[in-house]
Parts: sequence; C-alpha cells; structure tokens
Amino acid sequence: MSSDRGGLPSRINGTVKSKGRCFFFSFDISIQSGTIFRLFFSNCLHHAGIWFKILFMSRYARIYFPGGLYHLISKCVDDKPLLRLKKQRDYYLHLLAESVQKTDAKILAYCILPKQVHLVVRAGWEPLERLMKPINTGYACWLNNQDASRDGAVFGGRYKAVLLEENYIFDLVRYVHNAPVRLNKVQRAADSNWSSHQAYIGEVDTPEWLDTSTLLQQVNPKMGWAKRQFDKFVDEASSEGRRRDLEGSRSDAMSRAYRSVLAEHLKIDGPIIGSEEFVEMVYQEVYTRGSKSSRKKPKKSVLNKLIETVRDELEIDPKEFQKYPKRKQSAFARKLIVYIWVVEYGGKQADVAAKLKASTGAVTRWYGKAVQNIEKYEPLILKIQQRMKQS
Repeated sequence: MSSDRGGLPSRINGTVKSKGRCFFFSFDISIQSGTIFRLFFSNCLHHAGIWFKILFMSRYARIYFPGGLYHLISKCVDDKPLLRLKKQRDYYLHLLAESVQKTDAKILAYCILPKQVHLVVRAGWEPLERLMKPINTGYACWLNNQDASRDGAVFGGRYKAVLLEENYIFDLVRYVHNAPVRLNKVQRAADSNWSSHQAYIGEVDTPEWLDTSTLLQQVNPKMGWAKRQFDKFVDEASSEGRRRDLEGSRSDAMSRAYRSVLAEHLKIDGPIIGSEEFVEMVYQEVYTRGSKSSRKKPKKSVLNKLIETVRDELEIDPKEFQKYPKRKQSAFARKLIVYIWVVEYGGKQADVAAKLKASTGAVTRWYGKAVQNIEKYEPLILKIQQRMKQS
C-alpha cells in the first residue's frame, strides 16, 4: 500500500460500509443428506442477503478463525477497579508478555483501564484461550495473594472475543488507544502510559511481543512519517463516543439467535462484525475445521511414520536428527513435524514432545515458528503429505 507524506492510506480515511447495519434472519429445515440448517441474513438497509449452509453437527465448535482480527475485552467482576494501580497493570503486562511467547497469536494493540482490558489480536492457529487463560487466571491468583481480604474471581466471566473483518483494523486500534480519552483519564491518547499508543508513536520502546509494524508500514514506508501520521489519525477521533460495533454489541442479538437455532450442536461464542460475505466465510471455515476435529485420534504409528518421512525428505541421518536437535536442518524438521501432526492429523503437541523428548514449551515454539512461515513451508509440506499417502 502506498502513501505520500500528506495523508494516510485510503483504508484509514474511509468509513466502514457495514457500520450501523442491522440484520434480520430466518431459517428453515430440510432433509438432504442429513439435517441442514439454512440461515438467511438480510440487510435491512440495502435489502440484500445471502444463503449458506451449516451441517448439523454433534460437537461443540467456537467461532475461532485462524488469522482473524479479534477485539478481546476482559471486564472486572462487578465493575470493580481491580486494575487501577501501577503494580497491578505492570503485572498484567508481565503475564501478557509471557503468554504471547507461548502461542502463535500477535498483539497489535492494547489498553489497560481500571475496570477492563482491551486487546487487539491477530489469531494464529492455536485457540485464543491458550493466550488468555494464563493471563486472566494468573492475574486473579496474584491479586488474591496480594490482598488477603479478597478471594474469588477478578474478571466477570469469560473474556469477550469479537471477530472483525480486516477493513476494521485501523478504526479498531484507534478506538482502543482512545479508550482513556473517552473515560476522561487523559486529553490525548499519547498522554496515557497504559496503552500501546506511545509505542506506536515512538515515545517509548516497543516491547518484543507487540507488533506495531503491521499498521505503521501501511501508513507510510518511512517510519518517522508513519508515527506522526498515525498519532494525528488517532487524535482525529478523540471526541468519538462508544462504538457498539467495535465492541460487538450490535451483533449480540444475531449471535444469541444462532445459538438458539443450533442448540447444543454448534456453540456460537462471540460476535462477528463485517459484511455478509465475511460472515459466510467464517461459518464455512468453522464447519471445515469442525469436520477435521471430529476425526479419530491419530495413531502413534502415524507420528513415527511422519518423523521418518520428514527426515527422508530433508535427507537427515536418523542419528544426527536425534543427537543434534538444534542443528539447522534438524530444527527445521521438528517445526514441520509438529505443524503437520497438529494441523493435518489433529494430533497434540504433547505427542511430539513425548516422542522427541522435548519440553512442551519447545514444541510450542516450533509450532509457532512454522505457523509464522507457513507460506514458505507450504510446498514442502505438500510433498511430505504426498509421500505419507503413498507409503
């Protein structure tokens, strides 16, 4: 995306077309190769709609979209200010940094308020629960240990996960950075020490776990200009009120209706914000991934065969593979093994850890590296899969 010095990319200045829409839907049931639910969405403003099918499944599946843009919101129980102190916020950020390193998710922005936390996350292949559970559970344990007078939950229920279409990304990060301004804590986003905005504009060092380059490079290829333009862009919305669409409130009714229609067979968890086409794509992906997850647990003999096939493809001697796990080719092989085992065969990382006598943390890192470089690895993975089928 190109940009001159005079302004931001058009995707920032433009308005989101789907903002303010409200959806109605109906459904019917037919019997064609099993029970099929047909959900119809019509846009009440444009009178347009789409049909799509979700097979009736005897399993739970959350709305989890690898590579998706998420707004994660954790609210303190009973609206209490349990994140008001500096040491509390520092510890929450410490837990966030630790958890990010153990998953393949990316943090694009954050804001810690006295009563709630907002995170903008790019999901990886691993469920977001693996990112959030250690943070929120760890913080609750720490806070209860700090204060002998309190006990129990810190956050009111499960965090809210709002999945948004990609064209919301700049509006979402700006909205999160301006949260302290909306609460009258500061006059400008740049004045707050508890959001990622200061890192974006270069006033503080950027933590290793925070990805600011994804957005800034789209603003301007020259980082100095990008930071100044981004700061101006955020300030332009300092008087903006609450955006119910960015918080997922507008689609809550839609999500509840999905849950009532699909009963216990497909658990819908979290709003989806975007065009009708985007919603359709997400639900199709949920069904596809759900189908994979319903497969029988792969046998350990398949893992043995996978390890052997990867070694052969990379021409690695078995003894060298076992004795020198950190050598370049051996390390590369391990990334391929854990990725193929988890994604293609539905196996567990723990299986690989046990077989290769590695720690679970090491296997998680291998998996994360493979996900980050999947486009580069894809041709080789396809060749390995082909060899597995032929053997």
